[in-house]
Amino acid sequence: MAVPACNGTVLKRRRNGEVSGELQRVYVTHAEEIEGLINLRTEHLKAGVAEIHRRHMVAVAGAAGMMLQERDGKLQRLRQENATLRENLCAVGLQNWQLRVEACRSEAMVIALRERLEDLAREVDAAAQEREGVGESGGEDVESGCGEAGEVGRFRCKVCGEREVAVLVLPCRHLSLCAECEVVAGECPCCRQPKRSALNVVLPPVVVDAQPSFCN
Repeated sequence: MAVPACNGTVLKRRRNGEVSGELQRVYVTHAEEIEGLINLRTEHLKAGVAEIHRRHMVAVAGAAGMMLQERDGKLQRLRQENATLRENLCAVGLQNWQLRVEACRSEAMVIALRERLEDLAREVDAAAQEREGVGESGGEDVESGCGEAGEVGRFRCKVCGEREVAVLVLPCRHLSLCAECEVVAGECPCCRQPKRSALNVVLPPVVVDAQPSFCN
């Protein structure tokens, strides 16, 4: 009777061993599956981190490229502004030189006009002293005074023939117009040269030993 009992124990042990082996195989299988899942998750995480890093680098590169483009644009604008300033500086220098030349010409013209007015003053003074020759010289046209002779030592306007000459026509320098006729006159009545400008002249009074007077 004892033998069957031993056989039952052996069977139980065998069964327990088989169950333990089955559990071990299940455990190993589950462990392998869990490890595979962990590895797969790790790969996914690595891929995600790599993608995030790549996107970050792309964004940084794009921002750096935009900054470089903006800097290049600013440099280009600064170069254009610098070139414009240089052109303006050259233009101002040229204009300054032209103004200096014009000032020299104007100064020379003023000096010539002063000399002419002095000559006119001397002629008027001489005419006042030579009253007898006024009638003969009144009808002649001279370069500076070509008006009609009126009262002693005076010339009348070449246009109206009534008022005294008081305007020097430029650039021909003929003293041939009164102030009223100068407003509407477009040319010199003596030489018919177009009038570009005019200068008012104050003649000295016709008296003996009178001092000449002229406009500056």
